[in-house]
Formats: sequence, C-alpha cells, structure tokens
Amino acid sequence: MQESLKYFETSFDLFTSPFIIISLDDEKNSADKISTCLYYNNAFRIEFLDSEIFNSTDQIADQIVNFINPVSNNDRINCIIKFSKNSDLDLVCRLSGVKSANNILSVTLEPLTKFDSSSWNNLYSNNSVIVYSTKPEGDYAFNFISDNVSEILGFKSNEFIRGNDFWDSLIEPGYKNYVVNSLRSIELTNEVNMIYPLRNFDGDYKWFEERAKLIRNNDGTAKEIIGMVINVNEQKLSFDNLKKTVEELKTVINTIPGLILVLDTELRVMNYSDSIFNIIPDKSGKDIKGLQLSELLPILYDSLSGELEEAINLNKSCKRVTTAEEAIYLNDSYNILINPIKGDSGRAWGLLVVMFNITDFVAKEKELQNLILSLKNARKTEVENNEKISSLINELQDSRQNLIETNNQKDKFFSIIAHDLRTPLRGFMQLTQILSSEIDKMLPEEVLELTGTMYESSQNIYKLLENLLDWSKIQRGIIDYSPITMQLSTLVMMNLDLMMPTSKQKRILMINDVPNDLLVFTDVNIINTIIRNLITNAIKFSFFDSNIKISAQKINPDFIEMCVSDEGVGMDEETIKRLFKVDTQITSKGTNDETGTGLGLILCKELVEINGGIIRVESSPGKGSDFFFTVPVRDLR
Repeated sequence: MQESLKYFETSFDLFTSPFIIISLDDEKNSADKISTCLYYNNAFRIEFLDSEIFNSTDQIADQIVNFINPVSNNDRINCIIKFSKNSDLDLVCRLSGVKSANNILSVTLEPLTKFDSSSWNNLYSNNSVIVYSTKPEGDYAFNFISDNVSEILGFKSNEFIRGNDFWDSLIEPGYKNYVVNSLRSIELTNEVNMIYPLRNFDGDYKWFEERAKLIRNNDGTAKEIIGMVINVNEQKLSFDNLKKTVEELKTVINTIPGLILVLDTELRVMNYSDSIFNIIPDKSGKDIKGLQLSELLPILYDSLSGELEEAINLNKSCKRVTTAEEAIYLNDSYNILINPIKGDSGRAWGLLVVMFNITDFVAKEKELQNLILSLKNARKTEVENNEKISSLINELQDSRQNLIETNNQKDKFFSIIAHDLRTPLRGFMQLTQILSSEIDKMLPEEVLELTGTMYESSQNIYKLLENLLDWSKIQRGIIDYSPITMQLSTLVMMNLDLMMPTSKQKRILMINDVPNDLLVFTDVNIINTIIRNLITNAIKFSFFDSNIKISAQKINPDFIEMCVSDEGVGMDEETIKRLFKVDTQITSKGTNDETGTGLGLILCKELVEINGGIIRVESSPGKGSDFFFTVPVRDLR
C-alpha cells in the first residue's frame, strides 16, 4: 500500500470522497494512543478539518479505529459510522476500508447527507482513471501504471512497463509530436493537460484527456512525472457535434433577410447575423460574441432599454419602427421586433432582436406626403395630380399589404426558431457548463448519461435545421431542381432502410408495397426529402407494434400517386384543415412524447408543388392517417 501510494497521492486530491490512511497501534489495549494518521486527501481536509468539527486527524483516526475494532475483524470493512465531537454535532458517513497485513488501514468516507452514489469497495480496482508514473527525461519510461489500464485500453499493465515505446505506439500518429512537445514543456510549467486519441486493444481510436504533474526533489531537481488519463471520448464527440450545430445555425441566420441578434438576460451577444457589420463596419471580421449591446449600438441601446427590460422581466414582445434619431444613427429605417426566449419555467433566458430594413417603404410614404403638400400649395393640373395620387396610394397600399404579409410570415418563422430552439440550446449551454466545471467530480455513468442527453438534443436540433435550410432555399427561389427518370421502389427502400433504427424503437413494421416497374420523373433530393418527412411523421404518431405501408399506383398517363399509410392516432377534420399552413403551427406530441415543429409537412407541400404534384390527407381519430401525393412519370414542361 505504502509503495503504491506515491503514485496515487497526486490523483487522490482529485477525488471528491474523503480518504485517509491510518497506522494501527499493535497494543490494542493501550490507554493512550491507538492510531496515527499517515495521509489524508484534500476532500478529507475540507469535510472534516475546515468544517471545524474536529481538531486533528489523529482524533478522527481514533474514532474510526474504536468503531471498527468491535464491528469487524475482517480485512475489508463496509459499514455506517457516526462521528461526534460534542454529542450535539454529528456527521453520518458510509465507510469502506481495507486493512493490510502490516496494520495499515485505508478508509474512504462518503457523507450520507451529500452523496447518493454507492461507495467504492476497492479504490484501485474500481477507479476509472489510469494513474501512472514515468521518468522525467529521455523516453519517459514507465515506473508504474495502474492495473485498471487493462479494463480501459485492453492491454496489461506489464506491457507498458516492459516496453518504453508501447504507449507511444497507441497514440494516433498525427498527435505524437503534440504529446511529446507537451511533455517536454513540463520542466517549465510543472503541469500539462492534453487531449488526444489512443488506440485500444480492438484497434479503435478513442479520445482521452491526460493530466501530468512534475514531482521535484527537495533540491528542486526533477524526480518523476505522475499523471492520470481519463476517457473523454463521448464528451469530445458531443462538443464536436455541438460546434457543428452552432455553425449550421449561423448559416440559417445568415440566409434570412434582416439583422438578427440573440442576447442573454445581461444583454450580451450570444449569436448574430453577419449583416450587423453593415451598421458597425469598424468591427467587421471580428467576433462580437460576449459584447454588451451598449458597446455595439449605444444610441439604439439607450432608446430600446425600456422595451428590452420589459421583454426580460415581463416576457413582453415589442414591435415598432425606428424613430428619426435612430434612423440617422443607423443610416436606414428599420422595423424592430423584440421577442423573449423562454425556458421551461416560463422565464426569459434570452432575447431575439430582429430588424428589417424598411427604408424604401418610408421613402414612398415621404414621397406621398411631399406630393400632398405640393397639392395644397398649387392646384394646377388637378386631374393629373389626382391620378398620380391615386396611383401612389394604390402602390402604397399594395406595398403596405405586401409588407404586412411578409412580416407576418417572418414573425411566424422567427417564432418557430425562438420556440423550438430555446430548449435544446439552453440545454446545451447548461450541459456544457456542467461538463466544463464538474467533469472531474462526476462518475463515469453520470458522464455517459449527460453526453447521451447532449447527443439526443443535437439530433433534434439537426433535424430542425435541415428542414429550415430547405425551407429557406424554397423561399429565396434557389433550390436546385434536376429531375431524372428513376425506379420508385428503390427510392422507397433506401428511405425505409434509413428510418429503420427509429422504427425499431417502437417495434413498427414498415412495408414497401411499391411495384418494381413504376418509374417517376423527379429530382432525387426532392423526392427523398418528401418520403423521409412523411415516414418520420408516420413513425411519430404510430402506436407501438403497428404497421406503416408505402404504396403507389398510376392514376393517369402523366402521374403516379404515392401513399404513406399508418395505424396511429389519426386526426380530426379541424386538424387536417390546419396542416400545410405556415401560420398555423401544429406541434402535437407523438405516441412516445416525440416533439416537432410541423415544418416538415409544410416543406413536403412546397416540394410536391415544385415537382408539379399535389398533396392531400385522409384521416380520422384513432384510425391512422393516409398521406397521398402525386409525382410525374415524364417531363411535362
């Protein structure tokens, strides 16, 4: 125990459970002193000494030994112990101990008022961290490596001790220089922290975090390097996925006309569209995340402070046009929308600020006002001027109506973003905060559960972003449409294979009933998106152990009609009327509490119409739904 302690004492201070090593007195009946504390970790100091419950470690050691002696004569002890100082100050702990042949007692204590996890029966065998000691120079040969390396990497510990370059052979080649250079810098920094991939026994590369510390002799010379290696593969993949999701969200924001700012409750910038640099060109090319709104747009901040405060504290939305002073400061006139982003508790955790340029609209209104003023000053050519006024009024009314309709559609679009991205994004921020600040204190199963939640959230965000990107392309008229003749049954089978993992979770049987001889003339990406969204919708509202069938038939010389049929919850007439409309969002939960935005069906309708077809639905409550859509069999243009 004492020989291996020097390799573990550095890592003991990273453990959240109090740990103490006690030397037992051979004279059991000694009236003076029966035990001595040899070592205790940082968690022990915080829990027992800093809390001023006890005066010394020997006093605590005596209580432990006095309690254990009558309880157990075994080498391994597991029990509940109550510590008391003045009988009115108690601390109840779960005690796990190991007694060595030379009367050395190693004890782990877990206060029951703070920990719910089960205790560690054996500190070394159950430790999920590889601990090692190496020489501080040369080839960094191992002096020691913990036996649990066989469970984590699949290789026995003696393979690393015997072969100085064995660990080096497991490092992914592209990271070898990085690891070596980091270790060489430890002489100056005393500590290093690295993240790199290691190959396990099965030949797979996994991400690990290595933390190493240089131990020095009394004269300051390097003695040894003690380190610990932790499996962070799930966290690394989750962070990479999160980074990709944030980049895709930024792409969506930049495709939307107007200026967009996402702020936290302290009015700091969390995300933004690049069009902001049209107003603040001096900051172009710089990352403005984290800056206060008052730093970016001080005059606009001063004039909007009331609306911003109401949005945060009262969950109140705001919509107005810039004042004359604001328009001069911004060089243009804008329609400003402020929406709170609410969490599950109903309180705002951020703000969505959107600004649409309406300079042309304001100019037309000003032109009309000038014309009316000129008519009052001179009544020449009254008929001609009246015709101009009438024409301008009609144009203004058309422009106003178009602006209202466009803004309503955009309001709905941003409402979807604010509503459906708030929970996963807020969840990501909370989860990443926990990972960055608490990972050293978390158990492996807690890390797995946390990263699993992050992966599920990232999948939901990705599906929404994929539909939003396709929808934005349609709205801007830039969708790529390249139709070809293809076999329909093969396309259906490919999409069924893609959705198979999701359907298996609800034990749903998916049936391809499309004849092999049916050919269609369409764009591959468009037809795949339609089929995939309809199958996803059918799985969402299908019961466990039910069937989904995809069929098709030729209804005339020009078109084939496809049908995606399920045996799920169905819909009433009122719900059917609201389908395929962007301003009447339907967000019913699936039979397994699946969530969604309803944007998938809206996307299907627009893609079907781009393809020259129509889409319809037949359904009744409790009897499932049949979604029909037509596809051309030849070029009809």
